Amino acid sequence: MLLSLGVVFSTNTILPKIWALFYVFNERYFRNLGLTFIFKKHAGKSLGKYITEIRFEKAKYLLENTNMKSSEIGKYVGYPNPSYFTMMFRNRYGCTPVQYRERMK
Repeated sequence: MLLSLGVVFSTNTILPKIWALFYVFNERYFRNLGLTFIFKKHAGKSLGKYITEIRFEKAKYLLENTNMKSSEIGKYVGYPNPSYFTMMFRNRYGCTPVQYRERMK
C-alpha cells in the first residue's frame, strides 16, 4: 500500500488534488477508525508527514531534471504561494530551491 501511494504521488500530475483528497479522508475517516495509528505504525510517520516527504521529493526531482521555475514547481507539488514553498524548502534542506538547483548542476 505505501509503495503504491509513493508511486502515485511521485508520478501523477495532479499531486495537489490527490493530497487534498487524502487530507480530507484522513481528517474525516482515519481518525474515527483509528487508521492514523495503523498508518503511523506501518509507515513510521504520520500520513501528513508521509505526504509532505513525497511532495518535497517530487520538488527536488523537478529542480534537478527540468527548467521549471521554482514557483511553478511549488504550485505543482501543492504550494501555491511561492514564498511559503521557498520557506518550507529552506527549512527542510537549508537552502532555497534555486540554490538547490545550482548545487545539483
